[in-house]
Amino acid sequence: MRSEDKSTIQPLVDAAKRLGCPEMGCPSCKAAAGCFRRHDSRQRQVLVLVEGFVLTCVIVLIRWKCSSCHLTFTHYPEFLIPYKRYVLSTVLAMSERYVSEPAASYREVVAPQGEAVGYAEGQDGGIDERQLSHTTLWYWLSWLGGLGTLADRAANLLRQKDPGFELHRAVAPIEPTKYRSTKRRDTLEQTASLLRTGAQFMRHFSRRIFPTLSNSPRINTG
Repeated sequence: MRSEDKSTIQPLVDAAKRLGCPEMGCPSCKAAAGCFRRHDSRQRQVLVLVEGFVLTCVIVLIRWKCSSCHLTFTHYPEFLIPYKRYVLSTVLAMSERYVSEPAASYREVVAPQGEAVGYAEGQDGGIDERQLSHTTLWYWLSWLGGLGTLADRAANLLRQKDPGFELHRAVAPIEPTKYRSTKRRDTLEQTASLLRTGAQFMRHFSRRIFPTLSNSPRINTG
């Protein structure tokens, strides 16, 4: 890393170390947040779409250790998904457009108005000729469609808040031209259902179901 990069990142690392852990309970033993202590920090590159370009940003992630069970874990902010390079808002927006617009294709979604989304610059500061691939969108849809356990947990919390909630059970109609197999159809339907459940969860609880719901056992449903 260049020295000027270190001078830019170091204040963020120092500031993050002074913050308390925002998790509401240990992911393993469910101990209260007061049992956590700072264990380590690391930098993470994330990708975000800005005005038709993919920009690379560097953030700081903090690892925490539970003094009760000694588990170490990383806290992820709500805009970031573990093991995904793109920020959550980009993943959700493009996935939502594909499953909700009957005529939208993979290539049309990743290239709004017919203009390909390119990278702002290469890692060496030169021209980067890469473009956002339509296969990346399918990877996102497959990931979302496989989050059945998370969707069920969110739906259960919503039913506690509103006993009449059954939105996640409704089958989301998917344009037949978007799939050639029942497996892909099911994946797209599950993705659409999860996105609708997520929208309702945000409306009722003012927080996203991704990516920290599984690490936050205490949700006020009253």
